[in-house]
Amino acid sequence: MKISNGLPSFRFETIPDGLPPPENKDASQHVATTFKSLHETALGPLKSVLAKVSASYSPVTCMVADFLMYFALKASKELRIPGVLFWTAGGGPLICYDEYRNLIQKGLMPLKVNVFIWKLRLDKLPTLANMDKKGIDVASLLCPVCNAHVENVDHLFFSCGMAQDLWGLLARWCTLDIPEVSNIVEWFSWLDATYVSKHARTILEGIASTMLWSILNFRNAWIFFDD
Repeated sequence: MKISNGLPSFRFETIPDGLPPPENKDASQHVATTFKSLHETALGPLKSVLAKVSASYSPVTCMVADFLMYFALKASKELRIPGVLFWTAGGGPLICYDEYRNLIQKGLMPLKVNVFIWKLRLDKLPTLANMDKKGIDVASLLCPVCNAHVENVDHLFFSCGMAQDLWGLLARWCTLDIPEVSNIVEWFSWLDATYVSKHARTILEGIASTMLWSILNFRNAWIFFDD
């Protein structure tokens, strides 16, 4: 589809979401289902659109994508062009983001996040690998997000492609050179050895802990979404 209103160089291109046509065309798409499909199918079509635009109009020189469409960064890396993610938010979430540092500083990080980190340190989270160890029958041990490696805590929160992308975004957002860590012990070891103020350390720990907790929530929604 082409949209032009006196600007012939402007183009609007679409990529498929990988889902079958809904029975009710006016119904909202299920969020977890849509993101799962996009993660699994959208990279190829996006690269095809970029190649088409570069060949037909002018070379693509950079990419700006929605924060949740992190697969766009993979496309930009493969094409060797700059890529950034744009975090869209409504008024309510924007205020929450703005005040989040203050909440962490005051020790108001949600209790459920603290409990989650405690379980992560002890490897007591119900990953597929841990469920299998307890004799629970699971259809597959592969990570449901990348479908490439056994899902244990180290993979899910540190080695999975989605997790690595988020760690990279955290480093850029905090303007810190955070090394690639493979488990929670390495993360806290680096955090303890980092030459930052106690105040900055508290903030960074809170942000990273909440990010890890969000990964688990996203993974759970991915697996247990409603049909």
